[in-house]
Amino acid sequence: KPARQRAEWGSVRQLPSGKWQARTRRDGSDVSIGTWPTETLAWGALAGLRVFRDPLHMAGALEASRRAVALDPRSADAHHALGVAYQWRLDTGRARLEFVRALELEPGRLATTGNLAAIDLVEHAPAAAVHWADSAVAINPDHWIGYRWRAMAYAMLGDSASALRDAAVADRLNDATGRHVGCLVAAMVNAPGRETACRQVLVSGRTALDSAAAWFGLGNRDRMYAALDAAIAERMPFLLSQLAQPWWDPVRSDPRFARIIAALRPAEDSR
Repeated sequence: KPARQRAEWGSVRQLPSGKWQARTRRDGSDVSIGTWPTETLAWGALAGLRVFRDPLHMAGALEASRRAVALDPRSADAHHALGVAYQWRLDTGRARLEFVRALELEPGRLATTGNLAAIDLVEHAPAAAVHWADSAVAINPDHWIGYRWRAMAYAMLGDSASALRDAAVADRLNDATGRHVGCLVAAMVNAPGRETACRQVLVSGRTALDSAAAWFGLGNRDRMYAALDAAIAERMPFLLSQLAQPWWDPVRSDPRFARIIAALRPAEDSR
């Protein structure tokens, strides 16, 4: 990568105290974003910063996450973070390996079980997704994302009642999504309350992706694409991995949707 780009991504250095500092460029100056007791944690923090510096393509985040694992191969946090970096790029095979390793090192990790469920959904393995979502909900019964993934898995398995039940729980536990889980799951199972659920998202939604989900559920493709364009313009984080979820499958073969996915794929190699 060009030296200037690396400088913008940031760097890690050890202080005289023995602690490690992550630094980045801001307004033309080199500034600290914090100090950590280990170099592994500092690189992990820098990976997170790189995501929010470039939320669409996450330039440099994968490199920083790999560095953290190389420094401490027995860190469950480092393996999980690297798995997430691969997951954002839809490299589900490598993501799964890192998540499984994180669970081997630290069984019962809530976020890791949820991410494995998400990967199984992208790979269209809903029964496996139910297993991981069950694990997440068992660890924390208020973990809304576990209900979200399980609702989608049940919908794919044809269990409409369970899908709608879990979608309602997900939306109740976290209304930050604008309650779009219920809308999208209702669309997946063609539930009678689909239009009501999706119109409610247009009222309560907080992001352009909420609006896109609502228009998708209502069958208005033009307005859905306008909302997705707005989500890209807003530089919404993790958009590529969110659009990989199966509830978007009915539009996946549409050339307009394919162009959006192609534009979101990071130039940085996953190898």
